[in-house]
Amino acid sequence: MRQLVPLLALATLLAGCDSLARCRTGQTNCAGACVDLAADPSNCGACGRSCGAGSCQSGSCVCSPGATDCGTRTDACVDLQSDPVHCGVCGTACVSGSTCVAGGCSACPVHQNGLGQTFVDCAPLGIFGLTQAQEAAKAWRSTGTAVDVTCPGSGAGTPCFGWQSGPDCGTWCYTAPLAGNVYLDPNLCSCLTLVGHWN
Repeated sequence: MRQLVPLLALATLLAGCDSLARCRTGQTNCAGACVDLAADPSNCGACGRSCGAGSCQSGSCVCSPGATDCGTRTDACVDLQSDPVHCGVCGTACVSGSTCVAGGCSACPVHQNGLGQTFVDCAPLGIFGLTQAQEAAKAWRSTGTAVDVTCPGSGAGTPCFGWQSGPDCGTWCYTAPLAGNVYLDPNLCSCLTLVGHWN
């Protein structure tokens, strides 16, 4: 009887290990989870190979429009126009401190224009000027009419750059005390409706 108890314990332990390792037909154990390598976007074709925002079909990543499968283990679907590890071509990485812009590596920082778009300028982040304001505006809408804006109120006399495009006008202020403010108003270039900040 003494020999039987250890044997039963060992059999139970081995059975538990076996249940962890075995998956149904067509599935593979990836880090303790049974997955279908033909369809799982987090384990597509191999354990740990993620399709990122794409889907997995027949073990291969199918990327959304604008993305390319570079065959990496993580986030296989990348945007060659902006991915610093795959810039322009799969496997072409930008050096440390640079960014990928329009499929090419640039040493200049990427700025936010305050309305959801970005632009590249070699001025350090947080440096405001008329040139940067113009670039921020054109990142918002490529065509428009430039308007000189002088803000009233607490920022009285502050020169800002207005960009009339269609029925809307965006205004980017680049001097103190309103430097960095972005305004968006219909039919009027002004400093009435503060919507965000640019850098």
